[in-house]
Amino acid sequence: MLVYFLNIFLFLSTPVLQLDSESPMQDVFNYEFLLETGNDLNIQDVISDANFKPIFSKNPNFGLGEQAVWVRFKVESKGDPSEKKYLVINNPNLDEVYFYLVRDGKVRLSQESGRTHDLYDRLVPSRKIIFDLATTTGGADEVYLKIKSSDKRIISASIGAMEAINYQLNFENILFGIFTGVFFGLFFYNLFLYFSLNDKTYLIYVAYILLVWLGQSSILGFTQELIWPNWIWMNLRSNVLFSVLGSMVALWFVQSFLRTKVYLPKLNTGIQVIYVVYIIILT
Repeated sequence: MLVYFLNIFLFLSTPVLQLDSESPMQDVFNYEFLLETGNDLNIQDVISDANFKPIFSKNPNFGLGEQAVWVRFKVESKGDPSEKKYLVINNPNLDEVYFYLVRDGKVRLSQESGRTHDLYDRLVPSRKIIFDLATTTGGADEVYLKIKSSDKRIISASIGAMEAINYQLNFENILFGIFTGVFFGLFFYNLFLYFSLNDKTYLIYVAYILLVWLGQSSILGFTQELIWPNWIWMNLRSNVLFSVLGSMVALWFVQSFLRTKVYLPKLNTGIQVIYVVYIIILT
């Protein structure tokens, strides 16, 4: 009973995130969380659950695990009622995210998204997970998020108007364009060297550059947005797939460049063992 009232006190004392018109984007930091312990809880079970614990962090990390994580926080609209606000989950590698907007114990709005959903079936077709935060003035609302993921369950969220969100997305697109330009410059330069010198080492390096670009782009969510928006199987596996393949090709490059089979046979044997490990990871 004491624990129950203590948790109620902690929730009531949790700061309410004030949404105003002056701040274009506001980070969420006043989370409370609940880890499921085998039971698949629904929103009504969770609303009345007194086992939520506070965690004051902009980027809480719940690690790996098959069980779902519930997080909640309070928001209160203080700005222009006509200005729509949206909740942005900045981690594109969450499999399933269920959103609930609750007031006075009743669910006012529910939505779902995540990388297991086709890109164009989302509220906003973006690599980021975006929900319509339909808050109303005259009191605080509670936001509940149920998160399931095979990757790290890192929660990084912010709230803002669509104009501010688009500005942030466009800025990140420019940075990604520069990143891509550098990689493809290296790609075509080494491809030119391969055709000029007929040395397969350069072709291996070309393959490595391509796989690194695919791996990093998958982690950032750009491959789902640009290449395979509706290929769920690849969305769930691309991070590991291209990271491991890139590492294997890097080892192949070392073998070719140093000619380990001729000059460093012990190192070559060690690399063969690492290949086996990577194959197990892929399997």
